[in-house]
Amino acid sequence: MVTLQDFLDKKKLIKDRRSRKQSDIIYRNYVNFDGIPLSILNREDWGSYVPALRSIHQQLKNMLTHHCKVFCLRMDFHISPEHWSEGQYSTYLKASISKIKIEYKLIRVAYVWGREQSQDGKHHYHLMIAVDGNKVQYPLETTNILTNEWTKLGHPHPRRNNHHMIKNTFDDDFKDAYQHFSYIAKIHSKDEQPRKARNFGYSRINSASNQTKFSQSNTRGVK
Repeated sequence: MVTLQDFLDKKKLIKDRRSRKQSDIIYRNYVNFDGIPLSILNREDWGSYVPALRSIHQQLKNMLTHHCKVFCLRMDFHISPEHWSEGQYSTYLKASISKIKIEYKLIRVAYVWGREQSQDGKHHYHLMIAVDGNKVQYPLETTNILTNEWTKLGHPHPRRNNHHMIKNTFDDDFKDAYQHFSYIAKIHSKDEQPRKARNFGYSRINSASNQTKFSQSNTRGVK
């Protein structure tokens, strides 16, 4: 049974979190990266977290410096509380990405995830995965790997929520994909997580130009 004190504590937690991140929260339905306006899924009662929106854009953009086309999809995951432990999702994601890389002989996999609280008190995750579109054109096998790794932990069958093939960061295909993935960045329902729980996570795929510069700087003076 939820007491008045529980309710007040939750409201204070939400207020504290929002006040700390207020400068990074927007309530409009678009963003502008690299001079290109992009529609996002947002509402006045939601709010979207700009660093998460930026990470989604940056990871897709960086993948496109490595590959002429990028296949990306979104999956939604709900948990079974009796089988859940904090930190499990990061472990799950690492194992799943490793299997996806082996299956398709991939060098890199980009991702962004968000954690939300459901109305029933349980939490769930939204995940964006992006891979080399020359090697992956269909979602079936990637979805199967993500599903099998999740369900064998005792959690419900996840749901695939559409997929996209993108070739640049400015045409309608990219804009549609970005709007779809922007849902991951919404603040609403993320405020009620435990204080130490992470609400967002993302890969660290660098652009091809940055990797080249790093490689050259590391080989200077080496013969």
